[in-house]
Amino acid sequence: MKGDYTMTVLNHILMNPKLTCILIAFSACLMCSYEPGKYHNEKYKFSINFPQDWKVIEGEHGTVVMGVMPANNDSGIFKENINIIVDLLDNNVNVKEYVGHQISEMKRLMKVTILENGNRVINNEQAQWFIYSYGIREYGIKAMVYVFCKNHRGYIITCISDIQTFDIKRQKFEKIAYSFKFDK
Repeated sequence: MKGDYTMTVLNHILMNPKLTCILIAFSACLMCSYEPGKYHNEKYKFSINFPQDWKVIEGEHGTVVMGVMPANNDSGIFKENINIIVDLLDNNVNVKEYVGHQISEMKRLMKVTILENGNRVINNEQAQWFIYSYGIREYGIKAMVYVFCKNHRGYIITCISDIQTFDIKRQKFEKIAYSFKFDK
């Protein structure tokens, strides 16, 4: 008896094109591997995992995406965040040249001080990174930047905080940046 009712409902759904589409869409949603906090960008073919309590904003202030940390302080100058910018590159620019150019421009425009730098492989992709600091009025800012070059594009991941709390947040910033992956 119960099986007959189930078959009747299923036949009714399958005979109705609108209900069939809804059922297929619903089934696809159940089968997809959604991960809370995971951001995926179809246009630039990458993903990154932001913490679930962070606000994720696309296309603000020249970024592709920005993950904004929940407000723990009210400095009023900026919100601590991790943002990704994507630049179109000339065919023969490598990551070392690209980073060199970025640092030169930052020193010229913002008077930054480079504190650390190095190379790192993140999810099988070669990246260069650096940490810099600078001031806005009496307020100190510190940031960690990871740079990748792939398919004639430069991908810049910037993790930024006030200078006093940066070292406390560094491990969290690194974990998020290390989740960055290019689509296959």
